[in-house]
Amino acid sequence: MREQFWRELNEARSENQFRFWENVFPEAADMDINCVVENNQYLSITGGENSIINQRPMVGPVQSDHRVKPIYSEWVTNFSRHGTETNWNALLFYSLSDLHQAFEMHSDTETVCLIQGYGDVGMIIGNAETSEKTIYHMKTGDVLLIPPLTIHKPVPMGPRVTLSIGSMPNKYMPMTR
Repeated sequence: MREQFWRELNEARSENQFRFWENVFPEAADMDINCVVENNQYLSITGGENSIINQRPMVGPVQSDHRVKPIYSEWVTNFSRHGTETNWNALLFYSLSDLHQAFEMHSDTETVCLIQGYGDVGMIIGNAETSEKTIYHMKTGDVLLIPPLTIHKPVPMGPRVTLSIGSMPNKYMPMTR
């Protein structure tokens, strides 16, 4: 069903490019504030970490959640691994309002794929060498692929839930851009 998307995503990965797709995962609408609260409650009971009380903007790992598992499984099956990538994670990033500041501009050592669930978020992608920025307006079902070491920042436009699937290298290997 999403064969073209997976081809394009893996092509973008091979070229170390960020890429945006609209409405690829409409079923991501099931990842809403209830999903965040239920996962937070489970993780609080089993691991003692309460992200909502501690005001952390993320809950995870969530790959076993019945709303996340089908998307996560499809990701693991269709995502072409690079280098030493053998570790995967799935987190729910959330904001309770547009006043909730999530993160400053930052980069990650892993490939990050953001799938928008509930609400809207602006994602700023920056170019460290030119200081240019690109802003994507992510709505439910949209996907943004962010290569390792790409600077980015979410800007909540109201309450939102975003699924982040990371492909982490087993051993960090410096990359050139």
